[in-house]
Amino acid sequence: MPKIISNTVQAHIACFPKGSDRPLFLLLKRAENETIYPNVWQAVTGWIELGETALETALRELKEETGLVPKKSWTVPYITSFFDAKKDEIHLSPVFGFLVDEDAEIKLSNEHCAFEWLSYEDCCDRLIIPTHIEGTKVFCDFILCGSSGESYEIINT
Repeated sequence: MPKIISNTVQAHIACFPKGSDRPLFLLLKRAENETIYPNVWQAVTGWIELGETALETALRELKEETGLVPKKSWTVPYITSFFDAKKDEIHLSPVFGFLVDEDAEIKLSNEHCAFEWLSYEDCCDRLIIPTHIEGTKVFCDFILCGSSGESYEIINT
């Protein structure tokens, strides 16, 4: 019987360009030498370390993978899931959303080789991992472009 675990997070990063009410989403391209998903465009992801909360992990991974610090943070009302057949594990991952300044400098980790700011439509077209597409949709629809963002905002991150 598969074991159910929760030791990963997914985080989506957005900005609002000056004078626009439409967000742009940051995608990262995994490096060619990565064992899992080489050359795949993705949101920020990461493993929860011992003693860390899911939010602490998301903030750490955001900083490690992009060098960014959010000006607003949300829990996205969506939990991703994936199955690891080698370990016979079902993974459940909380999803977070972060708003950053559009002109903030991005410093990629060795895990990634490129980044791009994309419109919602282009972002969903570029992503190939279903849970990253769904996470983007929920972040956009419920938080950034919907009326319930305040309900999910994390204060004092």
